[in-house]
Amino acid sequence: MIQQQDIHTPQEGLLVTEEMLIHRFARVLRIFDYDKAIEKYEKWDKYFSEFPGWDHTRSKLEDMIYEHKNPKRNCELPPELSTPKAMKYWERLEEEGFVDSNHQLCPSTSRQQAWYIAELFAEKLELKNTKWKPFQMLWGINNLAQEKQHSQDTGQLPNRAKDIDKIFED
Repeated sequence: MIQQQDIHTPQEGLLVTEEMLIHRFARVLRIFDYDKAIEKYEKWDKYFSEFPGWDHTRSKLEDMIYEHKNPKRNCELPPELSTPKAMKYWERLEEEGFVDSNHQLCPSTSRQQAWYIAELFAEKLELKNTKWKPFQMLWGINNLAQEKQHSQDTGQLPNRAKDIDKIFED
């Protein structure tokens, strides 16, 4: 968590979480133009740069900027993720709002949720040596294993982990 005065309120000591910043930044990207989003990112980078956890949050915001600037991605499912069994999970993920109809992560799906989804998905499909790669290539994000490690280090599962668990129950 990052604790500091929120940029948009005068209250000192307001607790600001990574999830709050990501949610607000996604909103800025949707509502305003690219230049406004970059301006906001640069302001936050100066503001939060010395706070613990900022490097992790910064990398997520940079991924969001990249995705916004380069939205075209190969939406074709790799063979290991397009089996009948996999399609059942894709349908459930879409119903719960984690992915869209092109199997891409929804803007509300966090990187922590992405690693958790990939982990459970890979277990169900019995993917061994390449469990992260198909998801990273499909979603255009890197370092899912590091996201898992960060989560293990903090001892926290991602938000809605129970919902994700239910998706992969047979």
